[in-house]
Amino acid sequence: MSDREQRKRSAPRWPINVAVLMVLVGSVLATVQVNSRALAERRLEARVLEAELATHTIATIDLIEFVPPGVEREYELAVHMLQGEIEKTLAALPLSERAIAREQAELVLRHIEQGSSAPEEVIRPLLESLQEARLATGEQAAATEQTTRLLMVLATGTAMAAVFVLLMGWRREQRLQESLRDQANTDVLTGLSNRRAIELRIDEARYATKTRSCHTGVLYLDLDGFKGVNDTMGHEAGDTLLQLVAERMVAVRSGEESLLRLGGDEFAVLLPCMSNATEADIAAQRYLEIFSEPFVIAGRVEHVRVSVGIASTDDPMRVDGLFADADMATFAAKRHGGNCIRRFDYSMRSDAEAMASMRSALRSADYDEEFHLVFQPVVSVTSGETLFVEALLRWESPILGSVSPGQFIPVAESTGEISAIGQWVLRSVVARLAAWQDDPDFADISISCNVSAIQLDDDGFVDRLVDLLEAAQVAPNRLIVEVTESVAMDEEGVSNDVLKALRDNGIQIAVDDFGAGYANLSQLFRVSFDILKVDRLLLVRLTDGAEHSVQGAALAKGVFSSLAQLTTSLGASLVCEGVETQEQWALLARSGVSHMQGWLSGRPVTADKLKADPALPQAS
Repeated sequence: MSDREQRKRSAPRWPINVAVLMVLVGSVLATVQVNSRALAERRLEARVLEAELATHTIATIDLIEFVPPGVEREYELAVHMLQGEIEKTLAALPLSERAIAREQAELVLRHIEQGSSAPEEVIRPLLESLQEARLATGEQAAATEQTTRLLMVLATGTAMAAVFVLLMGWRREQRLQESLRDQANTDVLTGLSNRRAIELRIDEARYATKTRSCHTGVLYLDLDGFKGVNDTMGHEAGDTLLQLVAERMVAVRSGEESLLRLGGDEFAVLLPCMSNATEADIAAQRYLEIFSEPFVIAGRVEHVRVSVGIASTDDPMRVDGLFADADMATFAAKRHGGNCIRRFDYSMRSDAEAMASMRSALRSADYDEEFHLVFQPVVSVTSGETLFVEALLRWESPILGSVSPGQFIPVAESTGEISAIGQWVLRSVVARLAAWQDDPDFADISISCNVSAIQLDDDGFVDRLVDLLEAAQVAPNRLIVEVTESVAMDEEGVSNDVLKALRDNGIQIAVDDFGAGYANLSQLFRVSFDILKVDRLLLVRLTDGAEHSVQGAALAKGVFSSLAQLTTSLGASLVCEGVETQEQWALLARSGVSHMQGWLSGRPVTADKLKADPALPQAS
């Protein structure tokens, strides 16, 4: 409850209560002055009923949280008038009876103030005391009769004011409920409808599809690379990007289209009452094109892409499943490289079922029985000497068979299983290092393994890893923690602080997938690392360019030479990943790159098949 509402609730209501009570008591006193004992007795029952009615009126008014200031002022004026009339009435009693009558009147008031009906045995003594009052002249009776009529008018006005207050409170409550309903169905960050609003939108679309014989469509939009923006520029920049995306979507919205933010970097568009299914494809292209222009975030120009899934139907019974179908189509678009549109077909449903089976199998997996490590060497470009080996995880599921890391690692990250799997990998790597300490061929070889951002964000990660190495009596510098480029370049500094703490404890740091698209060379100067691993895709592109033109060859040599000089100046080693051909190997040798990793120098193998120094192929 807000402070304002609290003040309203706690505002004194005594003017309202006293006004109604004074009307009651004044009516009783005036009537007694005009009438005789017999009349008072005949109307005793009516007075009791009036008291009970006033009680219920007060109880009702007590429920009202807000009293308009104008009504309060009218009540206060009525109170002052009634108090004067009641004092005049009491003055007509003999002095000896006046104190008793006032005490009895206060007793009645206390009963009604407490919200309860005043019983007959409390009201009767008051009436018996007041009926002894004598009126000396008819003029006094007439004046009293006029006062009674005035009191009745005031009582009627009080009742009308109470009704007005009740209506005002009811309307205010209606507006408050409407406001809360809107807030509950609106995304705070973007102002679009949120996931809670989907059910209402679906009901409306289903009704339209049924009654107007039209098509209903859903577009599902998932930003490609949003995590990279969050990791490299911070969550505030990520929020800004989401707001800019929402603004562009609003700008191109057409007709009755409903825009929704489903959470994270996922948006949806509901397309009601389409004349045919192709209108959904046209709308999808319209929303895809808003990403053709870059976004300016915190002074930086960011090119953001989007994967779009489409689902549509003219069957009212299928409208409920459109969001799930469009989501599957979006997943298919991402698997095709993103920045494209895919329409749902039923084969995608089987893919989704396979993904659900993988999640289930992963949650129930026995790591020691189903997981194992293979190792791929990182060797010198010139001599073939091994610098270190990278540990790669493999999964042999008794339910699914052999599952590649490219399939199950994203699933593990989405379900949160990656933390437990990552701990198992680290324990296995440290155990392998301890076992190699007695092998002269591998005693000096280090092992690298990938660590996710989720693991780095886990409190106590550094301490647990250091304790693990100490317990196995393994030198910390024999372990290399690999993190992706996006994690290493996190401008918020959280991941970089963890990496620095690892290095301070002697553990080496490798930045993986450099050149994948998020970082630039200037960012390397603020990152703590020992090894820089160039992404395979950059090597493939530069090698292809070198084969097709002299300018391409010069560019490729220049890029790798610059990287080699930069890492050397930073006291780090440069490794190029994905080397598979002799042409790629020759380019690296001409450019001064020191180390490489790939099928040309050794494929991933189990520990018992690993060679300490694989032989390099002979140049042709």
